[in-house]
Amino acid sequence: MNLRSLALAALALTLTTATIARAEGEAASTGYIGGLIGLAMSDGNSEMTFGGEVGYHLSPEMALGLYFTTYSPVTDVSVSSLMLFGDYYLADVKGLHLGAMIGLGMSSLPAPLEGTSELGFGARAGYDFDVATGFTVGPEANFILIDGESVINLLAGVSYHF
Repeated sequence: MNLRSLALAALALTLTTATIARAEGEAASTGYIGGLIGLAMSDGNSEMTFGGEVGYHLSPEMALGLYFTTYSPVTDVSVSSLMLFGDYYLADVKGLHLGAMIGLGMSSLPAPLEGTSELGFGARAGYDFDVATGFTVGPEANFILIDGESVINLLAGVSYHF
């Protein structure tokens, strides 16, 4: 099984698990930390990506946090994003959130070449399904624009809420 198949299987498993295990009720937690895995698409290519995020709910509708992903489009090169995000959770659809991101896009290159860091921004949408006390799973899609280059991430995530 190649990495692309593994990432697609993770997305499918997350959606299936989330659909079956959807729970009711408001979460009492305010902070969360989670991991992400999926596909990064840029310049007509797709690669496996992974990352994580940590966030804090200011209210049931608003969250702020820090988001990180990384992928390698070619051997010895990595492209990463480190973004601050703000999410709005729609009251009518429990778990659905829309947000904006701003931060750095970074690339590392093999010596003697140098990596770069550029300002980037983006938009994101996701859905959190409660699966157990303190845990959520769900899909996320985001679009990031860094120095005129765009990346679309399709991700599956799991988070622990505390």
